[in-house]
Amino acid sequence: MSKNVKLLLGFLVLAVIVLVGFLAYVLGSKSLNSTQSPTVQNTPAPTASQTNNSIPTVIPNLTPTPAQIKTVEAGGVLSFPKYTVLLPEGWTSEREQGQDMDKLTLTKQGYKITISEGAFGGSGCLYPGDSPQEMAQNFTSYVEISNPNGFVFRRSSTGTSGWTVCQKGSGESFGTPTIFGHMSITAPSAPDTAVVTEIDGILTSLSKK
Repeated sequence: MSKNVKLLLGFLVLAVIVLVGFLAYVLGSKSLNSTQSPTVQNTPAPTASQTNNSIPTVIPNLTPTPAQIKTVEAGGVLSFPKYTVLLPEGWTSEREQGQDMDKLTLTKQGYKITISEGAFGGSGCLYPGDSPQEMAQNFTSYVEISNPNGFVFRRSSTGTSGWTVCQKGSGESFGTPTIFGHMSITAPSAPDTAVVTEIDGILTSLSKK
């Protein structure tokens, strides 16, 4: 065999060996990758945003609004002073004037307060336990009302559906008329506590001008 033929055969053998080796490497790499389990990455789940996108709640002002107040002026007859009185919502007023007389009538539904100034005499107010007096009115019960201007009134009951307002004098005695005149109150047979409270507030609001 010639030298050139031997070289050619040697080259071919070498090429076959290289090719077989390369194929074996490629097949081995694929087999290894297919048998290995994939790596699982435990990536933390994203945390939800804490941004508050809700509409702010509007809390209504629950503070009670005071009822509408109306100021009424009256009086000023003879030795009686002019005065003002405050009326809550729902009350109406009517004033009558004449020579030496002034009468203010305040009404709400079946309730009426009358304040009269004029030329009339006075009398004492007696309550259970008081000593008898001539020309005095006797009352079975009362509610005492302190006016912030220094007057003390008693809404005095005779047992009927109504009251006479007496005022405390210089001592411990009470009598009528008050400094603002004779005051009387009429009411239904079963008075509403809320309206009676308004009446006491009206007496509290009386003020000299």
